[in-house]
Amino acid sequence: MFPAWQHAYDAVLQETDRSLLFLRIEVAESAIRIRLDAIRTGDANRSERNAIADAITHLDSLKRRLGFQM
Repeated sequence: MFPAWQHAYDAVLQETDRSLLFLRIEVAESAIRIRLDAIRTGDANRSERNAIADAITHLDSLKRRLGFQM
């Protein structure tokens, strides 16, 4: 639905190799930051901003569970 960042986020969700997971998380977080900068304001982007907020929450939770430094 939001290809500018969602492909990178989906790659995190599908990664099974823990040694690659941190890299995938970094890539997804970078893509999300870039997209957030592009859609900072505007009601038309509200659903995407909400989806991004959910993705960030999930990525943070995943990093905590895996013991990654935040």
